[in-house]
Amino acid sequence: MQFDSGGGPGGGKGIDFARITENFRLVRERGTPRLNLALLRQFWELTTPFWTRPGALPGYIILVVYTASTFGSSLFSAAIAKFAGEQLNSLSKHDAATFYKVILMSLGVQLASGAVEIVFELPWNILQQRWNQWLTRRFIAEYLTDGSYYILNRDKIVDNPDERIAADIEQYLRLPSLAFFGVVRAVSNSFVFGYVLWHFAWYLVPACAAYYVIYSLFMLFLSKPLTILGYAQRRFQGDFRFALVNVRTNSESIAFLKGEGVEKRELFNRQDLVIDNAIKTAWWNAALRFFLAVSEGLQILIPNFLIAPMVLRGTLALGAFPQAQNAWLELGSAFGFVGFESFVFAYLGAMVARLYGLREACVGRERERVDAESRIQISRSDRLAVKDFTLETPKGERVLISDLTFNLGAQGRLLVTGINGVGKSSLLRGLAGLWTRGSGKLELPPREQMMFLPQRPYMSLGSLREQVTYPDTEECFSDEAVREAIRRVNLGDLEERMGGLDVVLDWRNVLSPGEQQRLAFARALLRKPELMILDEATSGLDIPGERLLYELLQELGCAYISVAHRITLYEYHDTMLEVTGGGEWHLKPIEQEATAGKAKSKVSTDSI
Repeated sequence: MQFDSGGGPGGGKGIDFARITENFRLVRERGTPRLNLALLRQFWELTTPFWTRPGALPGYIILVVYTASTFGSSLFSAAIAKFAGEQLNSLSKHDAATFYKVILMSLGVQLASGAVEIVFELPWNILQQRWNQWLTRRFIAEYLTDGSYYILNRDKIVDNPDERIAADIEQYLRLPSLAFFGVVRAVSNSFVFGYVLWHFAWYLVPACAAYYVIYSLFMLFLSKPLTILGYAQRRFQGDFRFALVNVRTNSESIAFLKGEGVEKRELFNRQDLVIDNAIKTAWWNAALRFFLAVSEGLQILIPNFLIAPMVLRGTLALGAFPQAQNAWLELGSAFGFVGFESFVFAYLGAMVARLYGLREACVGRERERVDAESRIQISRSDRLAVKDFTLETPKGERVLISDLTFNLGAQGRLLVTGINGVGKSSLLRGLAGLWTRGSGKLELPPREQMMFLPQRPYMSLGSLREQVTYPDTEECFSDEAVREAIRRVNLGDLEERMGGLDVVLDWRNVLSPGEQQRLAFARALLRKPELMILDEATSGLDIPGERLLYELLQELGCAYISVAHRITLYEYHDTMLEVTGGGEWHLKPIEQEATAGKAKSKVSTDSI
């Protein structure tokens, strides 16, 4: 056979060592966990809150009972192994009565062991599901606290937070059970089978401990790559799923643009990352399994070499030989617990790191770092006002506006203008308190007295009624109030067309952009906010429809800020803020008579 590491044209066919070596090369990404004390601390911080919360006592009772059953299973195993030895002895003596008696006793012990395991395992499994529910809700609450979900998406601090909450928590919860009950079994097996093995020959116990401790250390060292690969695999899988969801969400736009080829290439590229990482994992698993195969062979040979001489010398009965073998293996499972489960620990260690990273980004040090960079002082007032307000992009790459000062009255109406890309929408995010990097002071009404209407309104996962009442619950408003709000934005036939207020549809795709914008204004009519911030919130409407909605705003009597390009909106505002770029701006009053003439001229031109 010819060995060729180059694999180039004209080369001999053989084993491509370069490609094989590449499969074992690892790249440690930022945030990739290490199997060390820091990861153990993260595991502890994620695990203990459930057990220290108010009302945790029933969980401790279930834990104690299940722990006791785990100790009992070790005694059952020892008894079954003893009966197996007695069966062999009775066969060697041709003692049929003893043989059948021992078989029945062994069967009874096995049935009892199975019944105990089923009875005591059920409450523990139910408790685990409650733990899953509690921890998931805790993460959701922190994810939705103080705009963390928005900051994570804006700054790309962690990848796929949705997958971390929906999938990683369930995987992670295997680790506490595995670790705790693995230690419990290790302790119980150490006492029970350590005593049994010591009874046969004292030196078998230290020999067993030495072998399996060394085995565990090797397995821990060799399984570290699986932690790196497992962490990367979760990210690659999440990115691939996100790309698939993106195609579904934007299917109409992709179909109009005939973008199937581009989307296919992007999906293939992302899947390649998943498969390449999975292949690397397979290579490392193969290497580790080779080591496991060798060690498993030694696990059988070593006790045989140590125990067989006692049988050959006649100091140990033949029936005791399998009992001693079983005791060696059970005691080995105690001393080698960490090594046996190193594959699982490596994989679940990645889940710990991902969940801890998400929590740090929401309420931990990473969030504190982001907040420390937000130097704009925000306070609550009855109206919007800014003083020496300087706004930067979230990572500080660009100054959007410098030293802006104005006070928006109770019925103030500010129009923000400027060329495309100058940062008008970003300024609205700053005035709404979403972007906070910069300096100066910002006064805002209470959150419940503000509404932000973007160009594409958010359509929630719910009924038609919930689209109108969002973000309040549907119980806050009567059906008559909901219908009146829909009617006033010129959607009076929507309830009949859709099949009622309780029908649930994919509203983002069912309703036109203009209808979605009208529903957003219907929400405002119900909530009656003190301040509204509108980012091209009427771009999907014709001029009469736009006029209707702005006249409704004026009837509400609230203050509002708009970003828009149509000159027809000038008549619904009293002040203009022109953003010119580089942090520069001009603030000036709008002359209503002049703008009315310009708007009329513009409408006439548009109708030609």
